[in-house]
Amino acid sequence: MSVPDGVIARPIGVAMALSFSNLFLLLGFGGLEDLLAALPSVLKFFSGFQTAANLPLLFFIGLRRPSRLR
Repeated sequence: MSVPDGVIARPIGVAMALSFSNLFLLLGFGGLEDLLAALPSVLKFFSGFQTAANLPLLFFIGLRRPSRLR
């Protein structure tokens, strides 16, 4: 069974990989540039928003972590 061009065989897995890549972009998990180039502009916007929003959220999670260890 062959997949036509432009059709993603496992969209949930690709979405999870893109989300993980956006979340941990500072740790070097970037590498999905070819996928980002193929996305529509609305999905590129949401991907960029997720990348920008995750930095403060991870910071606040890191602030909360030491108080949990007491």
